[in-house]
Amino acid sequence: MTIVSCRSAEEFNTALETFVRLAETNANKGKSELNQVTLSVERGRRYCRIVSAYVNNPDSRSAFCFVDQDGTILKADGWKRPAVGARGSIFGADRGASAVTEYGAVYFRR
Repeated sequence: MTIVSCRSAEEFNTALETFVRLAETNANKGKSELNQVTLSVERGRRYCRIVSAYVNNPDSRSAFCFVDQDGTILKADGWKRPAVGARGSIFGADRGASAVTEYGAVYFRR
């Protein structure tokens, strides 16, 4: 994947790994062992799709959120594309933890 920003590919990958770990912890908060999920990354040309799958049923997958190549966190608008509007950044002070809930990226707050 080509990173078109001022940050290096290594810096992006490190921030993405940190974000995925934080989001997975957030997604599993208060859930029983049967409802635990794992998050994984599928890289595309522009976006990284963060995929959620139940531990006890890994074939049941859904798009948790998307991350643009500049680090912007986007809500999923289905499996193949992100919704319009940034929800946060993986380079933010909290590494994007406030941009996701247990179900995916947050809705817009007005």
